[in-house]
Amino acid sequence: MVLKRKRLSWFLRLCIGLSLLILCSCDSQSNHADGTGSVSFNLEWKSTVTDNTPEIGMMASGDVCTDYLISTINATVYDLGGTSVATKSFNCSDHSGSFTLIPAGSGYRLVIKGMVSGNADWTGEATGLTITNGKTKNAGTITMTYGGSDATSPTVSSVSPDASVTAAPLDTTITATFNEAMNESTISTATFTLEKTGDSSSVAGQVSYDSASMTATLTPDADLEPGGIKYLATLTTDIQDIAGNPLAGGNNTDGSYTWTFITETASCTYTLSSASKTFTDAGGSGTITITTSSTTCSWTAEKTDDWITLGSITSGTGDGSVDYTVAAYTGTDPRSGNITIAGETFVVKQNSPSSMPVMVWDEHNWDEVIWQ
Repeated sequence: MVLKRKRLSWFLRLCIGLSLLILCSCDSQSNHADGTGSVSFNLEWKSTVTDNTPEIGMMASGDVCTDYLISTINATVYDLGGTSVATKSFNCSDHSGSFTLIPAGSGYRLVIKGMVSGNADWTGEATGLTITNGKTKNAGTITMTYGGSDATSPTVSSVSPDASVTAAPLDTTITATFNEAMNESTISTATFTLEKTGDSSSVAGQVSYDSASMTATLTPDADLEPGGIKYLATLTTDIQDIAGNPLAGGNNTDGSYTWTFITETASCTYTLSSASKTFTDAGGSGTITITTSSTTCSWTAEKTDDWITLGSITSGTGDGSVDYTVAAYTGTDPRSGNITIAGETFVVKQNSPSSMPVMVWDEHNWDEVIWQ
């Protein structure tokens, strides 16, 4: 179905297959022949392109009645003299209807009105229809012309994630809800975009529109980048409502509507080069290497005991290392302490002087060594 707004040249093409079945034979040469026939029609909604205007696309369901808020189709058959022969109302969602007991003859005119909130906002007609004995007549294509009074541009009611979001999930979808029914074909990857602000790289994705909630959704093809990355969403003024009015209320000089949000920090894992190290009572030094799952993963090193001293680098982002020293020890029992890095524990062990093994030779037996 193609919708055409009088001043904005929008069209919705309504293909009506009009089958005229003559129920009885007649030989009259007058405009109204003897007997009556039956008129039936099926609605097939299509789209077309007019000069300098974009194509009006249909929902996947093909339910243009819902998309364009057409509740009822009022149809009237007029004879050659302009007298109403039959009038009926049909649910637009039925996409079909029929008339019976139409006198056989020629010069009939079928007038279709699409009702929106009780008003005949859309009208169209087929003329010169003839009911011929035993044959089927195709009424051809009826162009429905918009005659409503809607001249108000649509605006954005809400967006998600909005500018207050600083930890958007990486698999998030971006949505924009409008304050009125929109022309779905004007909402696409060309008019609803997403880019990473750091390098202005575009994010590939799919765009859809739900007429029931009047919401456009952009679904990225892949997860967004983690680590507090800022993204910019844009709606252009090429987006229009069902009457052809362009989007208004933008916050940029070109009229476009934009907003930003920030992604969450990555889920990080950390691996230490080893779990522990043992020192003699003399002390010493060592280095712990940290391997992270992402360059955006941050870490901090902390110690539990004063006899362990950390080097100058105690924090970082991504892979790194931490130096440490262990003081000399004169105590009687072995001791241990911890260095914790991003929740991972490294154990520092140190032996006491008395705990070190002593080698003693038996003066009577030099072949025997005793460890005490």
